Amino acid sequence: MAKKRTVNKSQIVRDALKKNPTMGPSELAKLAELKKLGINAQYISVVKSNAKSKKAGKKSVVKKSGAKKSVTKKKPGRKPGRKAAAASPTTSLDAAIDFIQSSGGLDQAQAAIDQIRRIQSL
Repeated sequence: MAKKRTVNKSQIVRDALKKNPTMGPSELAKLAELKKLGINAQYISVVKSNAKSKKAGKKSVVKKSGAKKSVTKKKPGRKPGRKAAAASPTTSLDAAIDFIQSSGGLDQAQAAIDQIRRIQSL
């Protein structure tokens, strides 16, 4: 049984983009060669976008030996391993004391908490 020849559609799109750099994705999709393979404008946009991001993400660094080495830029954002600051225990304790005082005492605060628990269980 003979193998089917596979076509690299992305490479065909990249070649078409090189030949026609001024054409947009919808115009390229209308070309006979691309239409025959079932390549639409959305696929062309994805290939074009991926090519731009790969080009922008790499820097060329020259070693002392003269050979070039590509280096990927670091992405901006939060440093790994850092977590958001949690509320300190003294802050929670202060809030509890304020609640007890505003309720009129420990018994009234406990009654309010019991009432909240009954409402939640409904």
